[in-house]
Amino acid sequence: MDMIPGKRILIVEDSKLQARITADILSRHGYSTDFADTAEGTLKKISSPEGPDLILMDIDLGEGMNGASLAKHLQQIKDVPVVFLTAMSTPEVLEQVRKVARYGYVLKGAPEQVLVSTVEMALKLHEIISQARMYRRIFEESLTEVYIFHLKTLKFLAVNRGARENLGYTMEKLREMTPLDLKPELDFPKFKALLDPLLKGEQEKVVFETVHRRKDGTTYPVEVHLQQFEHMGEKVGTAVVIDLTVRRRMEEELVKSRQEYLELAEDAPIGILKCDRRGNITYVNQKVPEILGSPSIEETKKINLLTFPQMIKFGLSQRLEDCLQNNRSDTYEVHYESKWGKKVWLRVHVKPLANKNEVTGAQMIIDDITQKKRLEEENRRREERLRLMLKGIPSPAWLISRERRILAQNKAAAELFGTKEGDYCWQGIHGGEYLPKEYREAIEKTGVPLPGTKCYFCRGDEALAANEPVNSEVEFAEGVWDTWWVPQGEDVYVHYAVDVTRYKKMEEELYRVSITDPLTGVYNRRYFIQTLEQEIERVRRSGQPLSLIMVDLDHFKNINDRFGHALGDQVLKAMAASFKERLRKTDCLARWGGEEFVILLPDTTAEGGALLAEDLRRRLSQMEIPGVGHVTASFGVTGYMPGDTVDTLIQRVDDMMYQAKGKGRNCVCTCTAPPPS
Repeated sequence: MDMIPGKRILIVEDSKLQARITADILSRHGYSTDFADTAEGTLKKISSPEGPDLILMDIDLGEGMNGASLAKHLQQIKDVPVVFLTAMSTPEVLEQVRKVARYGYVLKGAPEQVLVSTVEMALKLHEIISQARMYRRIFEESLTEVYIFHLKTLKFLAVNRGARENLGYTMEKLREMTPLDLKPELDFPKFKALLDPLLKGEQEKVVFETVHRRKDGTTYPVEVHLQQFEHMGEKVGTAVVIDLTVRRRMEEELVKSRQEYLELAEDAPIGILKCDRRGNITYVNQKVPEILGSPSIEETKKINLLTFPQMIKFGLSQRLEDCLQNNRSDTYEVHYESKWGKKVWLRVHVKPLANKNEVTGAQMIIDDITQKKRLEEENRRREERLRLMLKGIPSPAWLISRERRILAQNKAAAELFGTKEGDYCWQGIHGGEYLPKEYREAIEKTGVPLPGTKCYFCRGDEALAANEPVNSEVEFAEGVWDTWWVPQGEDVYVHYAVDVTRYKKMEEELYRVSITDPLTGVYNRRYFIQTLEQEIERVRRSGQPLSLIMVDLDHFKNINDRFGHALGDQVLKAMAASFKERLRKTDCLARWGGEEFVILLPDTTAEGGALLAEDLRRRLSQMEIPGVGHVTASFGVTGYMPGDTVDTLIQRVDDMMYQAKGKGRNCVCTCTAPPPS
């Protein structure tokens, strides 16, 4: 029994046990299996790119699902063979199977070989049916006219669509006709004489030219290829008919094209010449003498390309001889000096000319590339100057082409990033990590980058288009780089970057120092006023509450006088640390001056601020400060009132704090306020 391993079988069965038994049998015979137990699951499985090659489906799926109906629906979506699984072979079941598919059924519990054989036969039958459909489609959709006819009766058995449309007949009408009805130049004896070599086995194919007559009476020239084959025990003829109208039109166009080619060749900006096998020139256009410095076309035509001294001296004869002997094209560049003293750089393409695989001569295309060579030399010198310039840049620097190839680099680039000349810049610097998704996917799929592949932060094209340097900061390699793209012509730019992360950190540290109190580490007065101004504007827009707390250490002068300023500083730092532990991230604690602190509480009423102040007062009074003991403070609290400014809020909270001091210190005084309108 032939096995068909690797095929995917979808088992549609509501019994998990039966599905598992079936899958185990198929797996032992090299098949891969998948399962579905609902109509939706089955539709999803067959619609996936890795859909099944065959479906084994229970005829009765339970819960009102009918396997035959589902199979019929599936086959309208995708051409997948369905073999039914059934517990019984009643006439009703067989009738359902017959209506749905031609691939049959297998009884549940049937011997293993029966199941496997049924699956294999269904797969092979499906393959045969698919091939038949393909051949039918090829026959029907062929642009060439194809006819199949009975060799005895000459009646048409099949005529493809191209022939029917060209002739203007329906297939029903053509079945009543013979090839003689289409060929006015042939009668039966003449056509029989053409068929005899096929019937006698003397020839496999007969080819002749004639004309076909359409339904409307018009005719067209054709080339007929006749063959015979056996079909169901009878000899059948096939005729492949080529409409020569198109070919003859093409021949006319070819003659016209050749004339146009000659006209173009005469006016071409490159030199074109042809020679025979012996090196004698058979054609030369007007550009060749100009390129070679020859006085005239007539003088040029006297040259034998294989024996002319200048051709030998510069290797042109040897190249041509190799082309003629080995039937091989060749392209090369040569620094040529003509007999008449002209020095040029030439790019020469030699192509053999053949007739029926026999080389009869050669064609030479000659291009004066002297100017191109001069530009290349200038570019080489410019590139060398740029290489020297790169060495003088202390940061990583590269010379990059428009295609993102590294043309040159300095020592810092090689040491820091390990890049290599010839690599793509993105490939060497970060291995493609910063490429947009479309570029990465293309490389992963094909291994070849798309044209113009570049990092998402690259601005090289912008610099080249504007012919001006472009600069931006790029976050890369755990740092911030001041990056430049400096054009050096139309297609090359210098790319360098300076790591400014250290400077950024210095800026951040300077900013932090500028907004904090150096002793306690909390915000300073200037930053607090800026924040309070912003919060007041926010409150005016949103209507949310806002409150302030002002704190003043009690008898702080006595602490300094008794314990010294060092311990006095420790008291201030301890109090600030205690407050920070209790405050939210959105709250702003600042040193107002000396032993005074202020706290900004967004989205907090005066009552809420008073509760917090009381908690802070209690924590402070209970805290043991080494070398000092216990300290207390007076707290003032107020909330934002309509029309308040920074000055009015500060003045009011300051008044509340002094009111607390007047009440004997170590207490909280609050100015309650209505919510802002």
